[in-house]
Amino acid sequence: MAASTKFPEVQGGGSLILAWQVKNKNVLVVGGGEVAAGRILNVLNADAKVTLVCPASGLNPEVAYRVEQGQVTHIDRVFEPSDLDGADMVMTAIDDPVASTVIWKLCKERKIPANIADVPPECDFYFGSVHRDGPLQIMVSTNGKGPRLAAIIRKHIAKSLPKNAGNAIEAIGQLRQKLRKIAPNPEASPKRMGWMIKVSNAYGWEEICDFTDEDMENLLTYYADNKVPTVDDLQAMLFAMSGRKLGGGRVLGSGKGLAPPTASAVRQRASSPFAPSESTVSITSASTSPPVSSPAPDFAAQDLTSNINLGGPPKSGDNSSKLVCPICEEEMMTLLQLNRHIDDAHQELAEVEQDEVRTWFDKQVNKAKRFQPLSIINQKLRGLEVFESNETLPVSSVAGPRTQVEQPIDPDELITRSRWQRQTMNDRCTDPLCGKNLGAVNGSINCRHCGRLFCEEHTMYQMKLSRAAKHEPVRGYWARVCETCYKSREGYNDHNGLLIDHTSAFTELRRKRVERQNLEVARLEKRLTKLTTLLANPPEEVATNNGALSLSIDVRMCRDCNHTIFSKRDFDAALASKPPDQRAYETLRQFERGIRQIMPIFQRTLLALQPEGSNASGEHPPPTHAQIQEASKIRKRLTDAFTKYDTAARRLRDLKTTSKMQLRLQNAIYAAASAFLHTHMLTLKSVPQILRSRSSQSSQSRLLTLQCSRSSGSWSRR
Repeated sequence: MAASTKFPEVQGGGSLILAWQVKNKNVLVVGGGEVAAGRILNVLNADAKVTLVCPASGLNPEVAYRVEQGQVTHIDRVFEPSDLDGADMVMTAIDDPVASTVIWKLCKERKIPANIADVPPECDFYFGSVHRDGPLQIMVSTNGKGPRLAAIIRKHIAKSLPKNAGNAIEAIGQLRQKLRKIAPNPEASPKRMGWMIKVSNAYGWEEICDFTDEDMENLLTYYADNKVPTVDDLQAMLFAMSGRKLGGGRVLGSGKGLAPPTASAVRQRASSPFAPSESTVSITSASTSPPVSSPAPDFAAQDLTSNINLGGPPKSGDNSSKLVCPICEEEMMTLLQLNRHIDDAHQELAEVEQDEVRTWFDKQVNKAKRFQPLSIINQKLRGLEVFESNETLPVSSVAGPRTQVEQPIDPDELITRSRWQRQTMNDRCTDPLCGKNLGAVNGSINCRHCGRLFCEEHTMYQMKLSRAAKHEPVRGYWARVCETCYKSREGYNDHNGLLIDHTSAFTELRRKRVERQNLEVARLEKRLTKLTTLLANPPEEVATNNGALSLSIDVRMCRDCNHTIFSKRDFDAALASKPPDQRAYETLRQFERGIRQIMPIFQRTLLALQPEGSNASGEHPPPTHAQIQEASKIRKRLTDAFTKYDTAARRLRDLKTTSKMQLRLQNAIYAAASAFLHTHMLTLKSVPQILRSRSSQSSQSRLLTLQCSRSSGSWSRR
């Protein structure tokens, strides 16, 4: 295959199209005409800081509006070279070619990228024809050949794009942000990228644009399995959420299995103190029915697994356990069947009917939003319970009469409310980072521990409280509290939990096994000793013919017996006999430790040998003869130690070996030893210089004393 067909050909003559991040960068614009207005708009869209240099009389109306609104900083005069100070980018839009060339040369000297209008040779970058739709930006450039054609091509490209392409990209961006919160580790980056590619390929533009926060949360539940659900699956989950009624009620079908529960699968249990009421609400009815008394109500199917009538008032008989199509009122058995029926039978509806169906779905979603937060619904879809229950499950007996189920304990009736904050019309969530208005939408809940008011989201914590609303982890009742009380309770930040030491138990188990193994070894050794003794000293009746025949006798044994008898001895022998490289390395380390111990002593002796007046006060006493002798001895000891250290390092490097890895190890140890020598031998060179300076100073002092004595003698003769 030819290379021209294997790789793309180089065309040349183009420009490198980049996305230049100029956010919070200083951009200088010279000129205030129509071209400058376009340049200013482009850089303002990129969140740049724009400085405009132009007399006020030459401002375009659009540019004047930008100045009046404070979007740009205006300097009312002509350009000066000092305007380039601190500029990251320069653009000129003036009619004076000479002045433009001067500005371009000044920018070249300061290495500032510049764009000179209508002078392509003096431009470091160009402005193309840009299509903008939210986060989507498409630029078309003809490299200065035909600017008008670039605008026409850009319009053709814009027409071919979906109308909501920007919204789809925005939705994908939000989904990526939510995904990063779930999987923030860098190791999960390949999985995140692969899953986002699957999502982008699985849905169309319209479907991505219609993504709501609920759809994204439901979609993210498939990330752990690296799967992407179909639109039908997401709609089925939305049906499960939209089926929730404000007062609790009946659901046609199971929220988890998307199929109606059988009669045998329904079990009876006591209701939770946080469960909704028993009243049944119909979509078309405006009033709620009173609680229905029943000897064994089914509280296990409440929340998402509760029953809801989607078509209107409940019918008698088995019709109450079926779904009804909101368009043709045809009865269905499951939510999935209803979803497929709507896609198949009502796909080509008129716009008015489609709006009615969409409005019906939106109403169901809004009701689900108002009833419970999405996080709780998602947890229940996964089979997770949000709160612990205070009820005690009864112990069922196989034979015997059926006992009555105990009523659950309501913690709000037992725990005191004396510290509760009173509710007013303008309450806000007291969480420092929230501040939402409290009411029917966000909820208004008192923390059972501190009593302050919070929204629904910031009271999703539980801990055990006593009747006095104090933390009681043993005999307390589960109660709803805020995040602050939950995390500040006693024992929450303890890092030392219950410690149980099983060492003695494991030691006892190990001891029995070791003793059994030692007995086996002793038994085999005893047998081997008897055998070798018998072969070495045979009985007289089996003696050979006067020693005329002598044979070397070997004892054959299996591999397991050989390992059992001699493994421990071989291991001890291997520890006792060290290889040459290990002995050489240990010798090297001994010399290194000795050098490191002597070096601080040698440094202290050098301080006493410093010249006089070397310190700040200039009152350094001269060293004594004993100090100089001590420094010389320590220096000699260090010199001998360095010599032996170098010899040991060379001996280790020159050891014979056939292994390449062993040779690399020896060379690495020698390189480290050489670096150690170069680092610590520098201080030895300063001692001879100090001693020579001391000797010269002492000789000068003796000469001066001799001259003084001679002069005094001559004066005495006179």
